Amino acid sequence: MEFRRDQFIVSDDPSRICPKKTQNLLTNTYWAKGRSIDTVKKTIEHSFCFGLYEGADQVGFARAVTDFTTIAFLSDVCIEEHLRKNGLGHFFM
Repeated sequence: MEFRRDQFIVSDDPSRICPKKTQNLLTNTYWAKGRSIDTVKKTIEHSFCFGLYEGADQVGFARAVTDFTTIAFLSDVCIEEHLRKNGLGHFFM
């Protein structure tokens, strides 16, 4: 699945998500500061993940912890700081 707005793309393609970039995004949050790259990789593997991209560059991340049947919890939603407060969060969600 893919959605576009101007130069921004939201995609659920797991092959596009960069674990290192995701870790860098999460490092700037109060809830995931210090999360190891191994933990980030494991959360990506075991969740339904979404990336926000500006062209080919990943600028956001979100994941749903889910059973893929009846329930999902949204977690780890983050966007590059310089792109916040311009409606991208609403577009991403």
